[in-house]
Amino acid sequence: MTTLMIPVDEEILRQAQVRASEQGSSVALLVQSFLEGLARENSDQRQAIERVLSRSRSAASSSEGRSWTREELHDRAGLR
Repeated sequence: MTTLMIPVDEEILRQAQVRASEQGSSVALLVQSFLEGLARENSDQRQAIERVLSRSRSAASSSEGRSWTREELHDRAGLR
C-alpha cells in the first residue's frame, strides 16, 4: 500500500478528525474509503457504458434509416 501525503488546512483537519471520531473511524480510513469509492464508481460507469453500447450494437430493432425532428421526438399530443 502507498502512503499519500497532502497539505490540509489545520482547521479542516481538526473538523475532519472530530467527524471521523464521531463515526468511530479515522481521517485516513475515511479518505481511503472515499478514494476506493471514487475509483470503483468510475469503473462501474465505464462498464455500464460498455454494456449499453454493446447492447445497442446487437439490438435487433432498426430505424431503417428514418430520422426524427426534435418536434416529433417531443410531441406529447401524439401520445394521447
